[in-house]
Amino acid sequence: MKKVKFTLCILSIILSFSLCSCDLFYVGDTNFYCYIENVESIQIVRLDKYIQEDFGYEYTVLAEIEDCPAFVERLNDIDHAVYGGDPQYLYIDYIVIQINYFNGDYDIIHYEAQDFFRSNKLRIGYYSFDKDQYNDLINDYLPDEYKVKT
Repeated sequence: MKKVKFTLCILSIILSFSLCSCDLFYVGDTNFYCYIENVESIQIVRLDKYIQEDFGYEYTVLAEIEDCPAFVERLNDIDHAVYGGDPQYLYIDYIVIQINYFNGDYDIIHYEAQDFFRSNKLRIGYYSFDKDQYNDLINDYLPDEYKVKT
């Protein structure tokens, strides 16, 4: 009888942790990495409006990246970590990096929130990029009137 109670107790603890919103058992990519050979274009955009039915945003293009390989190399070098808490969400007026892939997928990357659109499914990112490094990167490509404060 003790063995059955002990087993039930352990199972209930495991079930409790697996159902909590803290993502204690989040299994995902531990490092962000963009493969340049899959990239069609990169833009720095300001998010203007979320469109629910498209799982996407209306946005204003602030800069088109011409040297995508150099940009991606710098992006891949930004210090970042995966956090296990609730995901952060993108908000209107965020200035973000939009990476468009040849197959129609895309990434929207902000230093504290990301959307990854793959095979018609949206996944929220769990990455936290170094804010200063991120802002330095995008400021190198933005016109003066859109530069973000670091």
